[in-house]
Amino acid sequence: MTRKQIYLCIAILAIQVLICLLWLNTRTGGWMLDVTGILAPLMAAGAAWQTSRQGSEFEQRFWRLLALAFALWAIGQTAYAFYIDYLHQTLPHFSLIDLCYFFYGAPLCMALLLTTHTRDKLARSRELVDFLQVLAVITFLYI
Repeated sequence: MTRKQIYLCIAILAIQVLICLLWLNTRTGGWMLDVTGILAPLMAAGAAWQTSRQGSEFEQRFWRLLALAFALWAIGQTAYAFYIDYLHQTLPHFSLIDLCYFFYGAPLCMALLLTTHTRDKLARSRELVDFLQVLAVITFLYI
């Protein structure tokens, strides 16, 4: 990360703390926390994607999985903020938004299961089976 990006992350964190101290129980504070709650995972996704452009194939796949996880979280947070702050409605009991929030952990788990071995067909099929198992476990826990 560049210094500019680090300063921006620190600024978002400081803004969130300031909002919590000054406007936590107000409608404005809720809206502002939602906006900073969207910016934080977007920045993390961007930083992870930028990092994925360098390094070995293993490192690229690792950082892209992290970028995907943060992007899923940002999509879920954006949809949540839209429903709550713009439409002034509660979220539907089950929606695609829930899937973004719930399945953001799958790419994180897959990043932990990546192997550094050579990229032959057998290794790719093993990673695919691992990914399907992670999805099955997360789906089972959700139901």
